[in-house]
Amino acid sequence: MKIRVATYNIHKGVSSVRGLPRVHALKQAIGLFEADVVFLQEVQGRHDRNAAQFGAASRGQQHWPVAAQ
Repeated sequence: MKIRVATYNIHKGVSSVRGLPRVHALKQAIGLFEADVVFLQEVQGRHDRNAAQFGAASRGQQHWPVAAQ
């Protein structure tokens, strides 16, 4: 059995040039990894709200952290 693991630093979900939100673009890019497990660095805010907003449960992502960093 193989498990594909990916790790990515999202830099708080904003662009480094203008500080504009880029969470939706990151979501699409991370989906291209086709990983079984994804570890994200520099995630901040309410994870449970983010999970609901970006449809984690609908994509089979049941183990989303509930505690903020």
